[in-house]
Amino acid sequence: MKNPAALGERMASLCGREAIRAVGSGGECRAHAVDGVEPAVVVAPADEQAAAAVLTVAHELGLGVVPRGGGTALGIGNPPTRLDVVLDLGRLRGVVRHEPADLVVTLAGGTPLSEAVAAVGEHRQRLPLEPPGLDAGATVGGAVASGLSGPRRPILGSPRERLVGVRVVMGDGTITTAGGQVTKNVAGYDLPRLYAGSLGGLAVILEASFKVSPLPERQAALVISHATLEGLAEVQRRLLALGLPLAGLEIEMASPDTRHLVVLLEGSEAGVARCERDACEVAGAVSPAAEVRALESHAVPEEITRLRDASWSAARADPAACWLRASVGPAQTLAAAAEAMRLGEGYGVSVSVSGRAANGVVEVVVGGGGQTPEPQVAVVQDLRRFAARRGGEVVVLAAPLALKTAGDVFGPPTSATLLGHAVKRALDPAGVLSPGRGWGGV
Repeated sequence: MKNPAALGERMASLCGREAIRAVGSGGECRAHAVDGVEPAVVVAPADEQAAAAVLTVAHELGLGVVPRGGGTALGIGNPPTRLDVVLDLGRLRGVVRHEPADLVVTLAGGTPLSEAVAAVGEHRQRLPLEPPGLDAGATVGGAVASGLSGPRRPILGSPRERLVGVRVVMGDGTITTAGGQVTKNVAGYDLPRLYAGSLGGLAVILEASFKVSPLPERQAALVISHATLEGLAEVQRRLLALGLPLAGLEIEMASPDTRHLVVLLEGSEAGVARCERDACEVAGAVSPAAEVRALESHAVPEEITRLRDASWSAARADPAACWLRASVGPAQTLAAAAEAMRLGEGYGVSVSVSGRAANGVVEVVVGGGGQTPEPQVAVVQDLRRFAARRGGEVVVLAAPLALKTAGDVFGPPTSATLLGHAVKRALDPAGVLSPGRGWGGV
């Protein structure tokens, strides 16, 4: 944008001067940069009509717009190919509709998740949203756009799975509604699921409706350790084969010799007690060398939060770190975790590993330490080859710009990449929203 001041005045005429957060370079604009690309204007509309007006103008002028919630997941995706306006949704917040008996809640996109959790919690219910950074300002719209889930995905599902309806503004300023505010809604295309995980590249989330669930009667956590990787893998295999209603099954690996599984359980008192006994029996049946430690009930919520934020916090603590997600299937999670540790040792970089064993996802944080990105790039490439041989994939969730520019953060193009391009052309043909940040640079 050649004239930020003129654009700022145009946006002020649409949204009011109080909506203009920053204009020009440096200062607040620099604080709202995405992968080092600074916007010309940061605007925070007070309502959906003002947000739509911003996008109408952006469409007319051929501008690039990146929506922003709490900024906790803004590092995900490729660097934007252009960025003129950051659309701050922080003023679009609150509970739009919540009928507890319907088990559905509708929330404004800019609502902080901590506030949304508290609101539904007053009715002994909970949201199916558990992304990293939940307590650090993550918003409802950001959780949908990033598609990130947490350690209790087996029981809570992902944002895509629990999203029943959305109200969005498209890249040309058109406001549309998809899905509904009831759990049974089959009219039209399933656009809500398409928007989930799109990084704001298809539409801006104004409102989102979710299925909610009652709070469990009891929560519990078991930490299972084993002297060998093979022994722990067998414990994992048997736990999954037993079909226990696990709330989560987490892998943690701090070194090649320090590894364990965290079994998360929740439900009725009797049901949780039965699952605890079964899990202990499974561990003991594999080997007497298996160790099982039960966490005190009061410590379980803190443990869930720690597991949820472990990789995200490690990546934020080290600006030079690279945060990866390897999807390899439940049977390969421990092998992928061990391979990541081995690659870290081989290339001389620090590596920490956690993951969702029940969902086949491993998260890896590769430290930077101020060195050149070549060792990190090598870890990413080798881990991608490891995952590809097993029918999986590796996505770079966050990384320094030097590493991101070494290749698409989503990996080599696939048939899904071509599909993504087609969807982008259909829903945002002018490329206004988050240009270049999605799969294959869409």
